[in-house]
Amino acid sequence: MEPVLSVIIFLAGLTLGALVTYLLIQGGGRRALSAAEADIAQARTRIEERDHSISELRLEQEAAHTEISRLRDQLMEAIALRSTAEERATAIPKLEAAIEERATLIDAQSERILLLESRHAALASRLEEAEKAQVEKLKTLEEVQARFGETLKGVAAEALASNNQNFLALAETAFQKAQETAKGE
Repeated sequence: MEPVLSVIIFLAGLTLGALVTYLLIQGGGRRALSAAEADIAQARTRIEERDHSISELRLEQEAAHTEISRLRDQLMEAIALRSTAEERATAIPKLEAAIEERATLIDAQSERILLLESRHAALASRLEEAEKAQVEKLKTLEEVQARFGETLKGVAAEALASNNQNFLALAETAFQKAQETAKGE
C-alpha cells in the first residue's frame, strides 16, 4: 500500500507543480500563486484524508488477518473434532453388535437361571417329601422296633419258661431214672 501512496503523492505533486508552472507561465502572478497555494492546501488536505483512509484500511486489514487466523484455528479444531467423531461413528456398529451379543447371552443365561430355579424348586420339594417320608419311616421303624422288642421279650420269656419246664421235666425224668436205678441197685 505504501508504493501506491507514494505514487499518489508524487502524481499530486507533479500535477500541482505543473499547475503552478502553467499559471506562472500564463502570467497570472500573485493571484495565480494564491490559487496555486489554495490548490496545494486542498491537495494536502486530500492527501491527509487519503493517508487517514489508508491507515484505517491497514487497521481493518490487520483485524481481518486476526479474524482469518482465529477462523483458521476454529476450522482446525472443527476438523479434529470431526475426525474424532468419525472414528467414534465407525466404532458404533461394533459396539452395537457387542451389545446385541451380550443381550443375547444375558437372555440365554436368564433362561438357564429360570430353568435351574425351576429344577431347584422341584428338587427342594422332592427333598422335603423324602425327608417327610424318612421321618415317617423312622417313626414306623421305631414303632416296629418297639413292638419287636416287646414280642421278642414275650417270645424269650415263653422260650425261657418252656425251656425251664422242659428242663424241669427232663431233670425230673432224669432224677426218677436215677432214683430207679439207685433203687434197682
